[in-house]
Amino acid sequence: MNNLAELLLFIFITKWIGILLFTFLAIRSLVVLSNLLRSNKLDRYAPADFKESETPLVSILIPARNEENNLPELLDDILETSYPRIEVIIYNDNSTDNTLSIIKEYSSKYSFIKYLDGKSLQQGWNGKQHACHQLSTSATGEYLLFLDADVRIGKSLIHRSVATIKRKKLSMLSIFPKQILLNRSNLSTVPVMNWILLSLLPLPLVRKCSWSSFSAANGQFMMFLASAYRRHQPHSYFKTSRAEDIQTATLFKRRREKIATLLGDEDIKCHMYNTYNEATEGFSRNMPYFFGNSIFFQLFFTIFTTLVLPWLILFNSIFLAVSGAILILLIRIMFAIESEYSIKNMILYAPLQHWFFLKVSIVSMFKKKRGKLLWKGREI
Repeated sequence: MNNLAELLLFIFITKWIGILLFTFLAIRSLVVLSNLLRSNKLDRYAPADFKESETPLVSILIPARNEENNLPELLDDILETSYPRIEVIIYNDNSTDNTLSIIKEYSSKYSFIKYLDGKSLQQGWNGKQHACHQLSTSATGEYLLFLDADVRIGKSLIHRSVATIKRKKLSMLSIFPKQILLNRSNLSTVPVMNWILLSLLPLPLVRKCSWSSFSAANGQFMMFLASAYRRHQPHSYFKTSRAEDIQTATLFKRRREKIATLLGDEDIKCHMYNTYNEATEGFSRNMPYFFGNSIFFQLFFTIFTTLVLPWLILFNSIFLAVSGAILILLIRIMFAIESEYSIKNMILYAPLQHWFFLKVSIVSMFKKKRGKLLWKGREI
């Protein structure tokens, strides 16, 4: 009798765990669907939509450390922009390659391109935050646009960004660039970022909901109303953070500043990592912050996404298992459409992407416990 009772209890518990796992899967699918149904892209404004009085000066601020391969392409993109009022300031962050020579070449040809030659990193700062803070002190624009050197921008990006900020009355706008996937390593790693983002966070709520828990940002593109930036000094406030972009979004929302986070299209693209090891190092640095810097939530999400389908197959009905498989497939299809990825590739590379996610999640938790890691030759 005791054995029978234990068996019935086991069946009851395992089936209810399966139902809870399926419920969370269904919620994630609804989140992805909500992101797909609502526009999470920049407003479609053309230069002709702007009057001369509506084109405030935009300061484009670029931290650059050993960016000889990326910087010329970004600067060439900026030279093609349709936006008429810009200044470009580049911070050479103790580069040991030809970055400084490239900067000097462009600044000698174009008067609106200036640079700061960085000195030794001040104690108590991470490199990027220090560079961005120094750039902000030299900027004179009404808007401050921080761009990473590996980003590529289209002619209308700045017009569209300013138009979006004006129309939605934002203090901060951040964009996740459309990722350029050139090889097997890229396809196996980079899409994990949007797979997590779009299945956990309804992006419209970043702008519409006052709760700071609905916050996201990407440091590759962050545009601020200069007055709001100077009120809060986010790069100084988070000078030791590994994820100052996400924390800046949270800070602005807590201080009742209106922000928005969008997805990129053909007007803003980026090739983040060249190799699998680079992707592992980069994602493991930021992974905990995708989950609110909570190891518990990160561990829960990792275990859940790994076990949900095997669990439903082993312990629940065929109907629930098939329904779970369909939802997993639909999440893949919807996040691929929203991210402008190949649906076929996102399905074919799903096992490799999930293996990468597992690996990075584990590595990031160990690194967080250890407390320090290296990035671009510096300990952070």
